[in-house]
Amino acid sequence: MAQLPGEFQTLPERPDNEIPIRPYPLLRFWTFSVQLPVDNKSIDPLTGKAIIGDEWCIYGHVYLDWPVGETSFHPSSYAYRSEFVFLSKGADYYRVMLLKWNSDGLAERRGVGYIHEYCTSWLYRRVVWKEITLG
Repeated sequence: MAQLPGEFQTLPERPDNEIPIRPYPLLRFWTFSVQLPVDNKSIDPLTGKAIIGDEWCIYGHVYLDWPVGETSFHPSSYAYRSEFVFLSKGADYYRVMLLKWNSDGLAERRGVGYIHEYCTSWLYRRVVWKEITLG
């Protein structure tokens, strides 16, 4: 079975950068991250379900968060390369979260989904260990 990289450097005792003060809670954590395409043509306008991948390879699916003030999903609002962070491991898949980064360095959740475990062997060189500040 394919596995994510198991060796990484020791976590620093102090964060790399200061967390900006916000009127809402922030979550800071370390996880694996990978850049993958969201197939804009596959987005279901009613449910927000989309394919993680392209016409040559389907890595999994993502359920996009409902756009605020919108009545449907607009494919043009999702970048060709999107950042996914790994949350947990299931029987034969990994749970992932789609992130969008703000200009101030905070990440926002844009969807949740899964990546098939058999795909991780193809992603091995693209996966990085990263600190995330989610707001």
